[in-house]
Order: sequence, then structure tokens, then C-alpha cells
Amino acid sequence: LRRNSEEAFGCSPFTTPSKKLSIHRIGDLFSPGTLNSAMEKAMADLQSENMNLEEKISKSQESEARLSEKINEMELSYKKEMMKLESRLLSSSEDSRLRYEEQIATLEKEISKLHLELDKEVSAQTELDKLKDDINVLEHTQERLADFEERYRMCRERLELLNGVKEQLKREELAHTESVSECMRLKDEVAALQPVKRALETYKQRATD
Repeated sequence: LRRNSEEAFGCSPFTTPSKKLSIHRIGDLFSPGTLNSAMEKAMADLQSENMNLEEKISKSQESEARLSEKINEMELSYKKEMMKLESRLLSSSEDSRLRYEEQIATLEKEISKLHLELDKEVSAQTELDKLKDDINVLEHTQERLADFEERYRMCRERLELLNGVKEQLKREELAHTESVSECMRLKDEVAALQPVKRALETYKQRATD
């Protein structure tokens, strides 16, 4: 406003003595027509500046809205992906565990049956030892015993193999734990963006006010 009055009057209230105007010139400057013209020009400048500010505020609000929408979309997409990942990991780990436990239980049952059969064969061989005259029966029993021992050996090997499977399951569970930790880290990163979002909302509120 001071700049406008200086433009209108050619001086300011603080003009030095070397820049004083003549009495006639001062009378012209403070005439009603000149004063109104200066005020109108000042008002026009203020209105123009106000319009520029409103335009800047509008653009800022639009930019804020787009950024806020993008953040919301990213958060929603992140939550969906995390839910899918957790579901896949849990489902895979649970299915593998159940499958391995079922295989182990089946093999343990087979081994238990073989132990029973082996015990029966040992008992039969004891009886056959007492009946040395029945060589044919004894030889047949020995063959069966060898067969059962071989089957027992094979089952033990399979059990040892399944012990390796148990170790693999533990590694998968560890990998699942690491995946969950990564999920938590990503959640923390999203949480770290919240202050930015709040700052944008505060800026938006101030711009609106």
C-alpha cells in the first residue's frame, strides 16, 4: 500500500527536504480524483495479488490431494501384498509340516510293525534252534530273517532321510520367520511415512485457513 501511494503521489510521507513538492503540486496530489485513482489502483493490485495467491493455493491443494491419494493407494497395495505373502507362507509351511509329519508317522508305523515281525522271527528262530533236526525250516527262517533285516535297514535309511527333511522344515520355518521380519520392516517404513502425511494434512489445513 505504501508503494502504491508513492506511485500515486510521487513521494512518501518520509520524503527528505530535498524532495519536497511545491504547494500547488501537493494540492493537486490530494485532490479527490487523484486520491480515488490511487486507491483504486491499490485495490486492483491487491485483488490481483489475492487472485494469484488463490491460484497457488488451489494448485497446492490439488497437488496435495494427488499425493495423499497416491500414498493411500500405496498403503492399500502394500497391505494386500503383505496379506497374500503371509497367507502363502503360512499355507506352504503348514502343508509341508503336515505332509512330513504324516510321512514320518507312516514310516514309524512300518518300523514298529517290522520290529514286531522281527521279534516274531527271532522267537521262531529260537524255537528252530531247539529243533536242530528241522534244518529246512531253520534255513527258511534265516532267509526270512535276512529279508526282514534288509527291510529294517531300508526303513532306517528312510527314517534318516526324513530326519534330513525335518532339518529342511526347520530351515523353511526360519525363512518364514525372516519373511515376517521383512514384513514388519516394511510396515515400519510405511509408519515412518505417516509424519509426512500428517505434515501434508497440516499444510493443507493452513492453506485452507
